[in-house]
Amino acid sequence: MNIAHPNFLKLTDKLQDSVLTYQSIREEILCEQNINLKDTSLDPVNFARYILLNGKIQEKRDLVLALGKQMYIKNKFIGSSVEEIEKLSRK
Repeated sequence: MNIAHPNFLKLTDKLQDSVLTYQSIREEILCEQNINLKDTSLDPVNFARYILLNGKIQEKRDLVLALGKQMYIKNKFIGSSVEEIEKLSRK
């Protein structure tokens, strides 16, 4: 799957708030595990996973819209093409 470059994502205010919330939670967890925060950057794939699993419906919609391309969902798999989802669902 192609990942949109962060400079091209159009984050809404709600989605930007979600990023801040995610970073806060992430920092707390990393601090508890004694992991240096300076060595770890925000991973957009893990953030997207967090939103898709735990976010509110509007956050999920905003995330998909920020990607700027049509997305397909089948059997709890999400991808940018039907072929990609078929391949993922066979694994």
